[in-house]
Amino acid sequence: MALPKKETLVFLFFYTFIFLLNGYQLLPRAVWGPFQLAAYVLLALLGLYVWRRELADKLGWIVQHKWKSCLILLLGYALAICCDGVFSLILAYLQELAGGTVTMANEGNIGKTLQLYPAWMIIPIVGILGPIVEELFYRQFLASYLEDRFGRVVAIGLSGLLFAASHLHSWELREVIGLLGYLGSGLVYSGLFLKTNRNIYFSSILHIFGNSSLLLIYYLQ
Repeated sequence: MALPKKETLVFLFFYTFIFLLNGYQLLPRAVWGPFQLAAYVLLALLGLYVWRRELADKLGWIVQHKWKSCLILLLGYALAICCDGVFSLILAYLQELAGGTVTMANEGNIGKTLQLYPAWMIIPIVGILGPIVEELFYRQFLASYLEDRFGRVVAIGLSGLLFAASHLHSWELREVIGLLGYLGSGLVYSGLFLKTNRNIYFSSILHIFGNSSLLLIYYLQ
């Protein structure tokens, strides 16, 4: 894998600083929410520009293999459901041992955001652009980078684990245990991405569907 282009480094730096190192917390608390939403929009646009050639190439493959692409999506969705189910059972058991179910800080923050902003703003950003940004970072860049250097198994495991860990906001035991709720989908997305010759559309569609469906359920209640 060649050294990242300048635009790629800009994307990686700002995603890491804002969302992994919580750089947004350097700003006044009142602007945390709007800043993060704006950051997702800008990073999505930048990421789509950075990997535009790869995206065009993979889209061309999907257009030429429509039925195969649909089958891949269905199998990926079924696998994601199975993995999420298994990890949810493990999570419930470990949480019980740790003293009962607790809401992760990430889920609490999302809940507050949903109450502050209308559906027409949240669904496109959190439901669509957010997953695109995460897929570009954890799959298009990280999983590809790791596979080139350490092989597919390590790439799937490590990128999936880091994706899950990105949802942590503290290192308390219950919070750490809670990352299992994201690990199953993270492993499936990474495995699907690498198994399909690094076609990010499949993992992105599943990720977008998962996020958007949960948001729609919330707003329709």
